[in-house]
Formats: sequence, C-alpha cells, structure tokens
Amino acid sequence: MAARTLVWMFLVGGATALLDAYVLRAGPALEDQVRLYVTVLSLADFAVAAIIRFMPWDRWDRSATLVPMAVAVVLHTAFALTGFMSEPVSVAFIVLGFIWVGYFQARRFIFVLVIPAALSYATPLWVADRTEEIGDLGVILSVCVGVGFVVNLLVERQKRAREQAEHRVHLLQVVADSGRRLSQLDPREIFDVGLEVVHHIGFGAALIETYDEHGVDRYVSTPSGDADRSWRVESSRLRKVLNATPSVLSEGEASQIELPMFDALPLQRIVAAPVRTSELLGAIVAGDDRDQVPDTAELEALELLANQIGQALTIARAFQSEQDQRRRHAEDATRDELTGLGNRRAVQALLHQIAPADAVVLLDLDHFKQVNDQHGHAKGDATLRELGAYLREFSRPQDHAARLGGEEFLVVLTQAGAETAAAVERLLAGWRKRPPATTMSAGFAVHLEGHSPAETMARADSALYEAKRAGRDRAMIATAVDRQHTG
Repeated sequence: MAARTLVWMFLVGGATALLDAYVLRAGPALEDQVRLYVTVLSLADFAVAAIIRFMPWDRWDRSATLVPMAVAVVLHTAFALTGFMSEPVSVAFIVLGFIWVGYFQARRFIFVLVIPAALSYATPLWVADRTEEIGDLGVILSVCVGVGFVVNLLVERQKRAREQAEHRVHLLQVVADSGRRLSQLDPREIFDVGLEVVHHIGFGAALIETYDEHGVDRYVSTPSGDADRSWRVESSRLRKVLNATPSVLSEGEASQIELPMFDALPLQRIVAAPVRTSELLGAIVAGDDRDQVPDTAELEALELLANQIGQALTIARAFQSEQDQRRRHAEDATRDELTGLGNRRAVQALLHQIAPADAVVLLDLDHFKQVNDQHGHAKGDATLRELGAYLREFSRPQDHAARLGGEEFLVVLTQAGAETAAAVERLLAGWRKRPPATTMSAGFAVHLEGHSPAETMARADSALYEAKRAGRDRAMIATAVDRQHTG
C-alpha cells in the first residue's frame, strides 16, 4: 500500500508538471530551457513510478519504501531549483511527504524526514538569493511534523481498533465453532470441550464446576496438562463471589474460592463467569500469568462460552434424567417387587441368553404353604425377601437370579459346568445355616450344545420334581446326561 501510494504520487506529480508546462503556461509564458528541464524531471517521475511499481516490496520491510521517498525529495529539490515550482506548491509537497510518512511509517521516521525536507525547501531559496524567506522554515516544519504526528496517531488508533475488532471476532468465532462440539449428551465431554475453548480464548489455566443436589463437580486443566483432573466436593465458595456477568476476581475473592490447583500456579489474574440458564448451573474460572486486565473481547467470549455450556448441560441433564427414568422403568418391568430379583419376564430374557456350560438351577421353598398358614402371609413374604437377599449374596457378579412366581426361583450359574453340583450344594448348605423359616429343594441342569433353553429348563424342572419326591431339602440331577456334565 505504501509503495502503491508512492507510484500515484510520482505519476500525479509528473503529469501535473507537464500539464502546467505545456498547457497552463504554454508559449512564451515559460522559458524553453525551463520547459525542457521540467519535461526531463517529469519523465524521471514516470520512470521512478514504473520502477516502484515492479519492485518486490512484499519481500522487504515497510521502511524500505523510504528509499523512493528520498528520491522524491531529490526530484522536488530539482523542480524547485528550476524556478518552475511556486513556494505554495513546494510547501504542499513537503506536507504531503510528512502525511505519507505519518500514515505508512513508524513515528520516528517523521523526525528523520525533517532534515531532508529542510534542505529541499531551503536550497532553492539560497540558490536564488532569497535567504530572507528561509526564516519561515521553522514554522513550516513545525506544521509538517504536527500534521505527520496527527496522521500517525490516527492511523495507530485505527490499527488498534482494527486489531481489537479482529481479536474479538476471532474469539467469538472460536466459541461459536465450539457450539457443535458442545452439543454432547455426556457432561464430561461438554466440560472437556469447554476447558479446551478457555485455553483457545487465551487463558493458561481453566476450571469448570457444576452444581447439583449431590454437591459440586470440578474439572481443571492447567498449562502443563499434568494437573488435568476432576473431583467432587460438598460445597463451593465460588458461588458467593460470582457476578451476573464475567468479572475479574480481586485478590481477596480469589483467596476465598479455595482452588488448590490454581493456588500452585503463578496466576496474575483470575476471571469467573457464571454458567446458567434459568438457574445457576455452575461457573467457569480462567486464569493466567499475564499482569493485565482482560479485554472486553475475552470477557464476551467467556460469557458466550458459559451460556453455551449452560444450554448444553441443561440438555445433557434432561437427556440423562430421561435415560435414568427409562432404565428404571425397564428394571421395574423385569424386577420382582417383593424380593428385588428379576421376575418371570427377566427369566425369559435370561433363558434366551444362556450358553453351553451355563447351569440352570430351579429352587422351591419346602412346605411354604405351611409357613403362610401357621405364621401368616407377613412371615411368608419376609421369608421370600430373605431368600432374595441370600441369592444376591451367594451369586457371583456374572450369575443371575430371578423369581419364577410364588415360592419358585431360578438361578443361572454362568459357565459353572462340572462345578455345578458342588455350587448347588453350597447354596443349600448356606441357606440351612441362616436358619430359615423353611428349607428348599433344588433341581439343576447344565445347558448343552444343540439343546434349546426350553429343553434345559425342562430337565432342571424334572430334577426339582425328583428332589421333592426324594424328601425335599436336597438337590437333584434328573438325567444321566446331566450327571456326566456336572461330575
């Protein structure tokens, strides 16, 4: 831009001189020799403009354009020495030079231009023996320096405003671009993205904490990454110092929030922003070691990020609540209300999932009707609940227990295989030791390759029948095939 402006200055200067020499002052109004000098100097203007136009200025520092400006000063002096250029035009050229330097160059070059400009103005006057007019030079240069300074200040102010605007747009764009990534249904993923965006905004350390009825969850990320972690606390003092919008915490406020991860860092400023929708959901805390107040763009970006996290967190919590409710409904649909075990619907699902070497064990409380008749249904229900609790205690994590109905129960011992008989005997022995209101009988079968779940269930049912017929309070295998696979 600086070079292109110089090109136009040389072209306009040369063209104006030729127009003046051959049109405005045509004929005897101008000496032929002066007209020749003006023509040569105008052509020199055009030549310099052409050279400037094709020079690779983008490879050099902007101060390199001061070289053609020096050439312009020399040509100005040459024009003035011909007597062709009037003093107002000469002064206008000098002012234009200071405007150009003030606009395109660093402020110090305004002073560098003072001496060449003084020589360019004074030399023709001295040659023409008009030294009395040189006294005006101080006023002219003062005005030129003042104009250059004003232009430079305006350009710097415009540059800073442009940089601030670009910085603001960049930060807001960073936060806006994170909107899609924040559209997660997992709160932890939301916080991971939020911490990353806080770093992109320009803060070295970041913390997000969220509030619910159970306490406060905190997620921290530091410059080294070594301290990245999350944890839960019962309460947070940060809530007491939060404002409606992002704000810089004072030293006293920062010391109140009790953040050990931040205390270990050399932070010079800490900013807190509330995360809210219709209610306060949490807060973002950002800090770094820069000893300066965050600019408006950074605070706006934090506020926008906090709003996005608040909306994403609200949606994620609603989704999680709905999932929990569906899970509870699904569990209720397959859970026996009295014992807490699976119900008959759960039994059907378990049987469809059994694999070869899984053992199906059917249990039946002995003389359960007598318990109800002699001690009442409350005692009978208590016995059923006790058996449900016992089966949960006895089962391994991979095993499953359910109530078929009445006093009948089913247990699936995953991959019990040859250990099934010993496991069932331990099951009955443990029940006897409680001691229970009544004993129970068991029949079991190991699921075999090529057999259907219904066939395995039928063999276990036959074994249970044999156990009851043999006197109850025992475990039985109904067929020789099962004896072979259970040792």
